[in-house]
Amino acid sequence: MPAERPHTEANIWEALLLLAKTLSSHGDPVPQAAIAWEPEPTVWLGDLPDPLPPAALGIRWDAPTAPLTGAWAGPAHKFSLHWYQTGTLDAATRHFLDQYLPYALLHREAHVQGRAMAISHFAQSLDGKIATGSGDSRWIGNDENLIHAHRMRALCDGIMIGTRTLQSDQPSLTVRLVPGENPRRVVITSSARDFSSLFAACPEPVLVIGTGERVLGQNLEYQQLDAPEGRIACHDILRCLYERGICSVYIEGGAETTSNFLRERALDVVQLHLSPLLFGSGISGIRLPGIEEVREAVAFEPFTFLTVGDTVMFVGEPRPHA
Repeated sequence: MPAERPHTEANIWEALLLLAKTLSSHGDPVPQAAIAWEPEPTVWLGDLPDPLPPAALGIRWDAPTAPLTGAWAGPAHKFSLHWYQTGTLDAATRHFLDQYLPYALLHREAHVQGRAMAISHFAQSLDGKIATGSGDSRWIGNDENLIHAHRMRALCDGIMIGTRTLQSDQPSLTVRLVPGENPRRVVITSSARDFSSLFAACPEPVLVIGTGERVLGQNLEYQQLDAPEGRIACHDILRCLYERGICSVYIEGGAETTSNFLRERALDVVQLHLSPLLFGSGISGIRLPGIEEVREAVAFEPFTFLTVGDTVMFVGEPRPHA
């Protein structure tokens, strides 16, 4: 077996971006794929080299009829992934692939589900606050968490926020800290009119999804959806995005938008960055109806805790309603 050797994070990141882009331009779901990051980023779909190069990873979506050959088999996810490689991976490479490989594969799963895949992310204090009472939230997360958020933006087709986040944070929602393309900016609102921060950062059109009359403005695309129960059903939003070619969306807030998606079990993955702070009061990140029994709580399976700099991030897949 080859000796373990380090692989540059930059090369692996370029390979993951190439994998996501290749899958996005491929029509039918493929049974297997592979990536290599040395000597240069390479992607294979369908027919794979045998054996794989040492600095490479194979991905299969079907359950193997025989044990996979290789030194490492990655964890199974809700997408029925099986990861394997023929050489050895150092701990840092395994951690990086654990953290980002599934999100480079979201296009395939979106075509299977017929909707956009949804991942939420926010940083919170130990007592569950995403901002102080005055709305201050900079910065709850550390620098590594900010870089992580930009990586996720680069891997997802779209990034979504609600009215309050647009008004209070005046975000740009672009990729600046890592290589990668900007996602489509999506705002769920029927009242916001000031999109200046988005346009100042990037001239690309902003998709606005709402219930009222068309929001007019340069570089604005508007999609009106019905809200029979007072708000737009989150699964309708995901189907709408998919029909527009947005196969994955990264939800960065705010509390109301994230909570609505979690309440309706419309989130595929929750990423929750835990900061070693206690606020004592402030704005809660999750707002769900009260429950009487523990068994009514939102449960996650599978889940894990990943190291992000000097802190941790919870990553879990919400279980469907019982």
